[in-house]
Amino acid sequence: MNPAARADRRPAAPTPRPAWVLEKLIGVVRPEFRADVLVFDPRDPVFGGPACAVAGCVRTARGRGLCGAHQLRWRNQGKPDLDQFTATTSPVIASKFGNGPAAPVPPSECQVNLADLGPQLRLEVQYLLQCRRDDHTAQAPVDTVARMVRLLAALSVTSLLD
Repeated sequence: MNPAARADRRPAAPTPRPAWVLEKLIGVVRPEFRADVLVFDPRDPVFGGPACAVAGCVRTARGRGLCGAHQLRWRNQGKPDLDQFTATTSPVIASKFGNGPAAPVPPSECQVNLADLGPQLRLEVQYLLQCRRDDHTAQAPVDTVARMVRLLAALSVTSLLD
């Protein structure tokens, strides 16, 4: 490929944003969304979900009303009757650290790390998440939000407006 054609394929330099955009975001993003690591309650109606159907389990339900660990256990036991399984199985979840009663919710299910985003992009994502919480219009599971943040960090954009 000739150099002129290669130059046409290079991404354009980010457009500078007016200072008032950053100032406005600083003014509207509430303190609970201003951290580099946002922690959400697993039962949060927007960022979490319903509890696992197994009594005593603190993790968020995914498929069939079970958390990932209990769903795996259910499958490994040959998919017995779901009501009977949830009524009789233990909330103890095996992990690489051993078995523990009602193991804590893993960070991947309750935390979003925004530290790898630039200052303006971080504020824009914080504002986006704040609006999503306020609107209560659709769920945005933590793992989905975390994937979005990793994608944005890998793209090296400075703003959602880029």
